Amino acid sequence: MLLDSFEDKYRNSNLSDKQKLSLTINLIEYVVGEKPFLDPNLTIKDLAQQFNTNKAYLSQVINENLKMNFSTFINKYRIKEAKRILEANRDKKILIEEVARQAGFNNRMAFYNSFKRFTGMTPYEYAKAVRNSDRIS
Repeated sequence: MLLDSFEDKYRNSNLSDKQKLSLTINLIEYVVGEKPFLDPNLTIKDLAQQFNTNKAYLSQVINENLKMNFSTFINKYRIKEAKRILEANRDKKILIEEVARQAGFNNRMAFYNSFKRFTGMTPYEYAKAVRNSDRIS
């Protein structure tokens, strides 16, 4: 169903498969290397400007090739960063809200919801599991 809606939505797109693949690879390399997701005000338009393309083409690539929307794509990297921060600070007291801010979230509830969606745990549960795993090993 989802793929069918993307096919319909992008039926008249001028992007070739080669262009879509190239943009996808460049997007992932840029996001991993430069970490633009740490900016809580990042928009798809901002990201599209980095590739001299428009937001419609970037959205198409994220939807079709990565099978998600822009928010999910960016939040996936933010949650990876939040997990890294929690793991790096396993022996320290760090506020969950500070982790959210450092990972690029400007909304506590969006952070909690995204974290739970991607990990199956709340940030607090994850931090506790990280601390406990250190004691077990």
